[in-house]
Amino acid sequence: MKKHVVLVMLIGLVFSGGLLAKSPEFIVTSDGVQYFNKLKMTISGQLIGRNEDGVVKYKKDDVMSFRLKGKIYEKVPLYKDKQLTGDYAFMELCGYRNGLKVYRHKDFDVVGDEVNFAFVYKDKVYWLAVDKGNAESLSAFFGLNFRVV
Repeated sequence: MKKHVVLVMLIGLVFSGGLLAKSPEFIVTSDGVQYFNKLKMTISGQLIGRNEDGVVKYKKDDVMSFRLKGKIYEKVPLYKDKQLTGDYAFMELCGYRNGLKVYRHKDFDVVGDEVNFAFVYKDKVYWLAVDKGNAESLSAFFGLNFRVV
């Protein structure tokens, strides 16, 4: 009987959010991981974190990955037509499996409308882009729902 009461209490805590603590924001640099109560990104790409110790500012070149508003972003090399451009972008990590990571990259077209792309990388090397021909099989593989228009 006690086991049932404890089990019901645990289930109640989980569904009420009592055991689900808010995941902290973080920044990963070559020096390690720093956790913050609040994190924001400026228009220039600088990251500003605030915690009990005060405010810390990071240049985007020094950051390898970060968590902002519950989403993880990693610095990934940009490719164009399967060729390395020499530039990097922070892309949202959407899923990973068997050493492959799928990222969402937000960009803007010539008229300023937001365009989303999904790319698969392996060890920070471009593997393939999600398109109409592979969206269904990649959705099943990663457990995601890719919509290609």
